[in-house]
Parts: sequence; structure tokens; C-alpha cells
Amino acid sequence: MDTVSIADGIPQNPNQERFKQLVEKFKNVYNGIQPQFLCRAPGRVNLIGEHIDYCGYSVLPMAIDQDIVAVFATSDNNEVEISNTDESFQAGSFTIGKFSISYEKSDWYEYFKCGVQGIHDKFPDFNLKGGMDQAASCLARSGSAMLISFNPLKIQDVTLPVGCAFVVTHSLTELNKAASDHFNIRVSECRLATQILAHAKNLDWRSIRKPYELQIALGLTIIELEKFALDTLHKLPYTLNEIADLLSVTVDELISISLKSNVNREQKFELCNRIKHVLSEANRVLLFKQVCDSNTYDRVEKLGELMNQSHNSCAKLYECSSNELDELTDICRQSGALGSRLTGAGWGGCAVSLVREENLHTFITSVRDKFYINGKDSKRAVKADQSIFPTLPGCGIYVARL
Repeated sequence: MDTVSIADGIPQNPNQERFKQLVEKFKNVYNGIQPQFLCRAPGRVNLIGEHIDYCGYSVLPMAIDQDIVAVFATSDNNEVEISNTDESFQAGSFTIGKFSISYEKSDWYEYFKCGVQGIHDKFPDFNLKGGMDQAASCLARSGSAMLISFNPLKIQDVTLPVGCAFVVTHSLTELNKAASDHFNIRVSECRLATQILAHAKNLDWRSIRKPYELQIALGLTIIELEKFALDTLHKLPYTLNEIADLLSVTVDELISISLKSNVNREQKFELCNRIKHVLSEANRVLLFKQVCDSNTYDRVEKLGELMNQSHNSCAKLYECSSNELDELTDICRQSGALGSRLTGAGWGGCAVSLVREENLHTFITSVRDKFYINGKDSKRAVKADQSIFPTLPGCGIYVARL
């Protein structure tokens, strides 16, 4: 492992033993083959901007110290074999150029296939052999969060205020996104809301699928589009029949144009609340960046308030929180967090809290006691120490030759 090159900001020493153990595990699984490369991908938390990237809007994440590390080697054929150190995840394999991605199965390596497919789509003439010989581009930089925009793809460093830190806490509940329809329904609701609004303005609604596309087509600000949406959409859930009537198509045509063929035809769609969340959250992202760029004395408090507004929107309008996440974020605020919100897809998983550095120890002790040790679920106590950690913005992905 002496030849591993460590990029700027990556903590080398704490990972050395872990890297060595991973190499030995690889050799045991693959009959003594020595891995040629090591790839480290940091975990990321969205500081603000939840469920709006697939609507075309900017998000504001940062990389953290926690990571996923993979070692791999090239082969003389097109067969990819993949395994996990956690034996609860079964090993899998597929052939480069001859695989399909299942939208029904929830096997973990389907995500790996998506990465391979993405490389193939971007570089169709590139002969994929399962390995890399150069470092991957580093999107994140130590000490900075990122404003990521998608139209076109653009990344701006965001310097966070001095004197504060972020604390990640796990609710100890998880949702297998690939095995549930919560996420896909939210995507569909955003698309249908967008298309109804486009139709109301006599636009070609079939070609407009994202709120950002509609905003550009109408030449409106985010706030103006939000007002138009709230004035146009009613607050009651929509049925497929009602949406089809509004768009002057049959239900079968609507499904063919805008939804998956296996959609539940009795499904009701919450359009008004979903689009309200998306547009208000998109605006909060821009305000978060503005506050970070400002020199106002109360900017840390303003960032915290934006985070609290974001969680409330996720919980009440997008309905992607959970009882445990609501409890956890409440306890975080009670324990001194200036702001606390779910991060990630939701329905379980993690929260991120903004805390002044001088209050960090008191905050962690309080949350550990109230949520994990003496909380509603006694089973949380055994996982307390591994479920809460402070973090600063870390560096991004790197690949190293072994």
C-alpha cells in the first residue's frame, strides 16, 4: 500500500489499516489476485436542496469524511464480478455490453451497472474492461460545500461561515428506495404538475417534463412560477382520470407519455403540495448560497432557519420524512442546533444539523442521551456511538493505482 497516492485533504493514516484489510479480502475472494486500483468515494450530505435535482434545480451538498472504498482489478474478458465485504449483500456478475438494468429488482449491484452504463453512454467507443488507470475528477474540495447546477452542469464552491460545524445523525430507520414506489411517485407527481401547468399556458406539455424547463419556457422567476402553480392547481389529490381530462388525452395515452406502464391506476397524486415544495426549496438553495456569500452578523442563524424551513417542507409538503426523523430533528433543535433537517431521499436515514463549534460537545452529548440512550426505542442505545458524528466539508472522489 506504500504506493497509494493521497490527494489533498484526504486523511491518509486513519485509512491505512482499513485499506490493507480490503486488499486481503479481495485476494481471498478472487483466488489470490492482487487488486490494481483503489477508489474512495466520500459520503455526501445535502445541506439543502432535497428532491429538486431531478426537477432541474440546483442543490447544495458537501462531501464528508465517511466513505465507500472499493478495490478492483482488470481482467482479460468482459465479465464483471462484484462482491461486498458485508455478506448480507450477495455477490453478482454481468457481462460488459450484454447486460440490462433491472427496474424491478433491488440488488445492490444494479447501481454499479448504472455507473457502467453511464460511462458507456458518454464514451460509446471506449472499450470498457472494468478498470481505470488515472485519478477521477475531484468535484469536492476540502473546506467548501458545492452549489451544483444542471442546466448546464456547473459547480461553484461555497465557503461556509467560520465557527460552525455540521453534525450528521442517523435515525436508525431506512427505506430501500429501489424496493418501494415512494420515490418514483414523487417524480411522477412533479412531472404531472409541470405538464398541467404547461398545458394551462398553451405550451407543448408533452415535451416539458421538469419544473425548471417550464420556468425557462415561461420566462418566470422561481417565485413567480410558484405563485402561478398555487393559483392553478387545487390542493386536493388528483386522479389519473382528472389529469387525463385536463390534458385532453385518454388515461392510456397519459400513462404512455408521462408515467410507467405498471402505474397503479387507482393512485392519487398530490400535485399542489409537491410542486410547492420543489419551487420553495429551489429558492431556499439560492438564498442559502447568498447568505454564505454575505457578511451579515446573523448569517449563521439565517442558514439554520433555511434548514428548518426545508425540513418542514419535506415533512409536510413532500411527505418524505418519517416519525423518527421528525423526532430526531426536534431533539437536535432542542439540543442547540441552529437548524436541522433530513438529508437524502428521506423516509428514514440521516439528518444534518448546523451547530456552533463551541456548542459541539454539549450538542452531541444531549442528542446522544435524548434520542439514542433514553429515546423511545431502547434498541437505539447499542448504535449510539456510530450514529452521530460532526463533520466539515471534505474532499471528493479519487482513484489510486496500487
